[in-house]
Amino acid sequence: MNNSRENIHALSFDIEDWFHLVEIKACEDSSLWSSFPSIVEKQTREILVILETYQVRATFFILGWVAERHPSVVRMIADEGHEIGTHSFWHRKIYELTPDTFQEDLADSIDVIEQHAGVKVRGFRAPSFSITPGTEWAFEVIKKVGLEYDASLFPAPRAHGGYPCDPKPHRVSVPGAEPLAELPMSTLHWGPLHFGFSGGGYSRLWPTWVLRHGMNAMER
Repeated sequence: MNNSRENIHALSFDIEDWFHLVEIKACEDSSLWSSFPSIVEKQTREILVILETYQVRATFFILGWVAERHPSVVRMIADEGHEIGTHSFWHRKIYELTPDTFQEDLADSIDVIEQHAGVKVRGFRAPSFSITPGTEWAFEVIKKVGLEYDASLFPAPRAHGGYPCDPKPHRVSVPGAEPLAELPMSTLHWGPLHFGFSGGGYSRLWPTWVLRHGMNAMER
């Protein structure tokens, strides 16, 4: 009897520009962003070429600010058949917002992304994984604007984020609504340590054998 099965990984990208990094003083003033040289179109095109080479489809969580100023980026992603999600409009940390401000930001991002993608936005990832304990109201807002799932929880300690939750896909309770599907970030337990291993920063930090070990552990 053959008990082998195919392991399927979910691949996603947060589409923002280099100056959207949080807590960098020189980039905090959003009125200056348009004056900075942009690399988002070039780098996104390179990602799409690699994905097409390996016949891989991914989810792209796009910043509304990027979609508004670089609509061709959104169209490129949609034309290749990838899933389109939102990464908020202004790339602000959720725990620094009010529910009303967050709802306005999220709705604005969905509107501009759908306008250029021509498809429905179904999912959300918070900037810096910044849905943290005490900001569970964000799940209500995510449901209220019509999104179907969230991918914002980071089930390990990290700067700007970290949320103790089931590391596997699960559902979170939302008062007065159906539960919200949650797809947490991949993390790795190593003895007493619990940390992230997948993602842009981690891919540059960890050697290849750590990345492979993390992927194998997630598959098991």
